[in-house]
Amino acid sequence: MYDNPRNHVDIKNIHKGLIGQTFYIRCPDDERYYKTVYISWNPWKQVPQVHMSNPVYGDPDPGTKSISAGMISQLQMQMNRAKGIC
Repeated sequence: MYDNPRNHVDIKNIHKGLIGQTFYIRCPDDERYYKTVYISWNPWKQVPQVHMSNPVYGDPDPGTKSISAGMISQLQMQMNRAKGIC
């Protein structure tokens, strides 16, 4: 019936190091700007959800870790699959 035998508990455990964390990503068009990225768990769709801020001028807080654009893309793709878009 499903291509992927994983359930929502498996998906949540895979991403538990990301859920509830705030990261930053530099804007590709201007390195002086960055966006904050917060990853939450969407309990209705059973997938991680990405929340991204508007561009901010300056440097992020020293304790904030960066996240790659590829990781953000993968998380958003999971959300799209949950919506039935892919």
